Amino acid sequence: MSAQQSEPTGLSVTLNAEAWAETTAVAVGPAKLRFANPAAFRAHIDVMPFAGMQLSFMRYSALVSQRTPDLIRRSDPELLQVALMLSGRQGVEQNRNNVLISPGDMVLFDSSRPFEGCLAPGEDGGSSVMLQFPRHLLPVPEPDIAKLCAATLPGTRGVGRLLRQFLLGLSEEYRHCTPHDRLRLRNTTLDMVTAMLAQYMDAKAPLSPESRRHLLFRSLSSFIVENLDDPDLSPDSIARAHHISVRYLQRVFQEEGSTTVTTFIKQHRLDRCRHDLADPALAGTAISAIGSRWGFAHPSDFSRAFRAYMGMTPREYRQAALAG
Repeated sequence: MSAQQSEPTGLSVTLNAEAWAETTAVAVGPAKLRFANPAAFRAHIDVMPFAGMQLSFMRYSALVSQRTPDLIRRSDPELLQVALMLSGRQGVEQNRNNVLISPGDMVLFDSSRPFEGCLAPGEDGGSSVMLQFPRHLLPVPEPDIAKLCAATLPGTRGVGRLLRQFLLGLSEEYRHCTPHDRLRLRNTTLDMVTAMLAQYMDAKAPLSPESRRHLLFRSLSSFIVENLDDPDLSPDSIARAHHISVRYLQRVFQEEGSTTVTTFIKQHRLDRCRHDLADPALAGTAISAIGSRWGFAHPSDFSRAFRAYMGMTPREYRQAALAG
């Protein structure tokens, strides 16, 4: 069985205090918990793994959660966690930062550093969505990450709002995504997290040239993926949107992605076409319309590019995909 086929399907359970401590120790990470009212405590968690990352929806009664130095020494999965507060206000302390997170805001945690989180006085319960992923997947030096631990990351405007909407949408549609969909969503998720954090890292401290190049590549990649349906998408338009030269744009892609901008655009457009051709809901849509939707103005150009990419024509691919 392949890694994609054997990916865990997650869990959805409602728990008491004891079960919550046991379940979150495995699903989110070991922590020392104190419950305001252990007998009345109730919580719910949905765990949604995808491609080495994990999204969790949590609803819980009042409690205090601490990740202590002793717990870190015993076990450190070296994860970064981005928590989006949905209801309730939560105090968070890590790396000498101490903030109160309100619904709609996000906060970054590092599993390798002690932290404490608790609902604000007067709050009976709260709910949140948490994204967690291996720290090494984020192309940012640790000192830059450390500055943002337990800092308020607004989710009401700009890239923060886009990330908030994306995480909510992913949690709602997770069950309808195939393992292949989840694999593709991994890069999109990392791109959006990186784009959001980049704003605050730029404001707080200068990044190394290598880190800036990493972040720029993530931002450029995300911009391209979000605008694949724009027929005018090109190296020139991408460079203008990011206030850089086409020459520097090409160099970033060669150094970070080992490809050219044009090839990157074509491959992602062909992937979108491949997905649509295999979608039973679009079986009645003309092949040329699918190609046109993703930037291939001429049917002959689309057919030739798709055959070179997949080894068969769009029609042959659609027939095989829908027959299977």
